[in-house]
Amino acid sequence: MNERNGRLMLAVLSTIALTACQTIPITGTIGPDNAQPAVDVSRICEEWRQIPFSEHGDTLETIQVVRGNNAARKAFCED
Repeated sequence: MNERNGRLMLAVLSTIALTACQTIPITGTIGPDNAQPAVDVSRICEEWRQIPFSEHGDTLETIQVVRGNNAARKAFCED
């Protein structure tokens, strides 16, 4: 994979991540004390999947981004 394809992959992964943030349902309402609504963590973790990568087929940058995503998911969902 060349640098251009690596950047394209990074752009696609970023777009997916940002889109997912916009479609995560939340429950509850904002009360008079401006408290944030409760988030359905189990639903987030169901949708937020580990991303596979290839040690030999992906660029170092892509691998680092994917590992970062996977580590964040593990820390958020598997505690």
